[in-house]
Amino acid sequence: MSLKVKVHDKLSFTPSQREITPEGFLRAPAYVARTGVQEYKASELGLRGDPNRIVRVYRPEDAVFDEKSLKKYLGLDITIEHPDNFVNSDNFKTLNCGTVLSEGIRDGDHVKCDLIIKDKDAIDKVLNGKDELSVGYEALYLPDPTGEYDFIQREIEPNHIAITDKARAGHTARIFDSKGKINMRKVTID
Repeated sequence: MSLKVKVHDKLSFTPSQREITPEGFLRAPAYVARTGVQEYKASELGLRGDPNRIVRVYRPEDAVFDEKSLKKYLGLDITIEHPDNFVNSDNFKTLNCGTVLSEGIRDGDHVKCDLIIKDKDAIDKVLNGKDELSVGYEALYLPDPTGEYDFIQREIEPNHIAITDKARAGHTARIFDSKGKINMRKVTID
């Protein structure tokens, strides 16, 4: 049986950017951080007063995309949620579920990195929708002289990237989606 088909030579779906390796590891690009305003509880920053008060922190482009900071993403450990203490040589074996494979690069308002997740439990969580990301870092917080924000963040030193249910940076800080969008095209068969 032969077919004579007219099609439009245009990609009609978005291929997955997640890849399962032959070893069963999950490789994917991801947005791990972004510029702009992020909210913290005062207690998270060690501030006095009401521990639940919301503190607005501005993360300017020149700090988020600082070349020294972006280089430090390469080789960071990936964790499930944020650990109580930063990842170090004493605790990484119990915390690590993967590794960042690239330096951070700017992609619009986001820092983009390539990740590999090796732990089966972590991969299952990601594939079941726990795919937002949050960077654990140390930074300098300077009072905003304009009063528009509470603080301006500088000297960002990333330590790890946590897979989480809800990223402070918003829903765009995530492992790129595995589900391709399929657009139906009209095909004529003679």
